[in-house]
Amino acid sequence: MSRLERLASRSTRLLAEGFLPLPEHATVTIILCSTRSDWTAFCLDALEKCTRERLQVQVIPVHSYEPQFAGIDRFNLALSQVDTKYFVLLDDGVIVTPDWLTRLLWAFYDDPRIGIVAPSTNSEYNSPFCSTLDELFALSEAIAKQNSGSWETVQNLQGRCIVCRTSLLNEVGGLDYTLKGHAARILDWILRVQTKGHLLALAKDSYVYELQTVYTDPEEKKEQRMQFQTSHSPFVPLTPEALAPPLVSVVVVSLHPSSHFLHDALTNVARQIYPNIEVLLIRQGSPPHRPRSAHTPAAGIWMDGEIPIKKALESIWRLAKGLYIAYLETGYEFETDHISRLVDSIHKNRALVGAVYPDDDKEIPLSFVMHRNPASVPIDFDIRISQENNVILLMNRAPSLEIVKIFEKTVKRRVKS
Repeated sequence: MSRLERLASRSTRLLAEGFLPLPEHATVTIILCSTRSDWTAFCLDALEKCTRERLQVQVIPVHSYEPQFAGIDRFNLALSQVDTKYFVLLDDGVIVTPDWLTRLLWAFYDDPRIGIVAPSTNSEYNSPFCSTLDELFALSEAIAKQNSGSWETVQNLQGRCIVCRTSLLNEVGGLDYTLKGHAARILDWILRVQTKGHLLALAKDSYVYELQTVYTDPEEKKEQRMQFQTSHSPFVPLTPEALAPPLVSVVVVSLHPSSHFLHDALTNVARQIYPNIEVLLIRQGSPPHRPRSAHTPAAGIWMDGEIPIKKALESIWRLAKGLYIAYLETGYEFETDHISRLVDSIHKNRALVGAVYPDDDKEIPLSFVMHRNPASVPIDFDIRISQENNVILLMNRAPSLEIVKIFEKTVKRRVKS
């Protein structure tokens, strides 16, 4: 269908229905990826000024720590709550212009095979820098007049601003959080939509401005597409079970003969606000009378004589059912969000090992450590370290040997003292 034929079809519909020139009169959901507070505020202001459709806006901050969302895929949670016919995935580094969404929605009316539509940007047009919103809006109006009703099918989209049919979620599910980075997850999601036979469209008459353009080498993008298409699941569920906080196996280590210290440690676990915890116990000596606690240990290992800590660790790991394993030694007091902070940082950064950085001790205590269950991670990785929310993250290293070293050093010190 030519551009003139599309415009004629749209006019016929408008005349027949007698509506204002809007292709869709229902509410549209906006899921906004918030990376900077100033960008987010500017983006929201532009959305309010430039959008005629009714909007439901969900702002997802990618860097803030919110204990109630620790370990939860926030974007998939937002996707599971979409109850509108269309939704938009938008980065806060994108500034929309007048009637941007109206022009994008027309493409779905023109061709029902289209699953995702994206606007043109300053990177496609190589447009001049706009110092004011008036300049930007004038530029977008000129582009819209020159390309009215024009869109074309494409093989890939950047994904910083895309309008999608909500029905796609029933076919491909949500974003794949085994991938690192929001952009990679969006790209993978778009590719999975394509594998279902849906078309991608780039609207020539809808224009948005990217505050920071992202250049991707064409060969690198081609390689990423091939990798995603051959190595990732075609469906990521958005069920309540899939979106629940992952189970954390908390290993309580008690090396003191008195049950009083064990009771304090279990009380520390009970005070944690993280909602999905199982308790495992490593204790020196014979099994004691178990103290009353809100968290009953799911399993325990008791050690006599010389401490075979490596063997105890390997045994407890085999018993652990959690995606993450944390450690609480007796004799330490913890904030109620201790587990939540570790889960949040490891989950957001796709790290294998995390440790809360101690303020007054150069040596990281065992109780400040959390790592992924060794049964669920590969072995060969490089080392990379980052820091967030006062949590040190060992990004790409299988945790087994490192955690054993921490255990051996810490436990020997505790026994001597």
